[in-house]
Amino acid sequence: MFARTNPKCFANKISSIISKSNSTYTKPRIGVNPAYDEALKVIESFRSSKLNQIQEIEAQIKKEESLEKTNLLSNQKTELEVLADRYLGETKWNVRNDNYDLTKPVYRKILQEEFRKRPLEVIMQRSHQMFVIPDVIDPSLFPSASAQLNLTFDAVQSDPIAPGIRIEPQDAKELPKIQLMSFSEKPQLYTIVMVDPDVPNETEQTYTQTCHWATCNVPFDIYNQQFSPETMGDKALDYLPPHPPFGSKVHRYIFVALKQGENGDQKLSKEDFSRDFNLREFTLKHGLVPAGVSFFRSEWNATVDEFYQNVLGQKPPRYGEPLSYNPNIGRDGQRLRRYENM
Repeated sequence: MFARTNPKCFANKISSIISKSNSTYTKPRIGVNPAYDEALKVIESFRSSKLNQIQEIEAQIKKEESLEKTNLLSNQKTELEVLADRYLGETKWNVRNDNYDLTKPVYRKILQEEFRKRPLEVIMQRSHQMFVIPDVIDPSLFPSASAQLNLTFDAVQSDPIAPGIRIEPQDAKELPKIQLMSFSEKPQLYTIVMVDPDVPNETEQTYTQTCHWATCNVPFDIYNQQFSPETMGDKALDYLPPHPPFGSKVHRYIFVALKQGENGDQKLSKEDFSRDFNLREFTLKHGLVPAGVSFFRSEWNATVDEFYQNVLGQKPPRYGEPLSYNPNIGRDGQRLRRYENM
């Protein structure tokens, strides 16, 4: 019924959602196509039956004293509201033209279905291919993403990035615009972190994780999807731009949205966060549930050394061999004097 969309198109659609009460939809004329007229009659008959069922459920809800039964009836009512509206020509027109009114269950349902058709498949596939799962996220806690996490870097493009793309370090020097489509009507609290699991550890001859940014207690719901650093949540760690050292492999910079305990009602303390932590262990310790993920990759260039010197006040580290062999460049990345290259 609805066309398959690629992740970028879906992200664009999500980022442009606005609740609009006035639709510019114009009903097609009746009496032009007999087959179309008969189809409309079928749809209207189907819708009328669902509206009658909704009225019956509303009457039951008024009489019901059990909270559990009331919740069950309310869910049934929502499902009927979706069925009553989703086959209407106006609903289809609104979907095609991004004319969403998210107070209506039918549009929330369609958005969730669109996410599951393609973007979900892509993010899970790339998370496994590039070992975001299991290096950072425990697969037993994350069989599938339940929310759409979008990252937009203005220095790269105006649309949310596709998961796993390569970005130059200087193009990610600012925190990206973050958007989380949680598909929940009820506000739920989330922790959002950015981690680099590819930091070389020469002592242990392995890699460690560094937390580049963290904010907790961020409320998201279907109506409030855009993260505002100034007004939402409790900032735990300032944003530390990517700075992959010379000679190290390509680094993954991973953003994870974690729903907090008690189904998003439990608060966290920003004092629990540190630069040096393991996300899988942190998730288990604090009862967090991975909900959404997106990431990009980056590798050393000359701007990284400037960041170490000018911002961190450190000598730029050097690991391994140069990224590409050049007989005029030494192991420290500096040009050799002529007599040293003979």
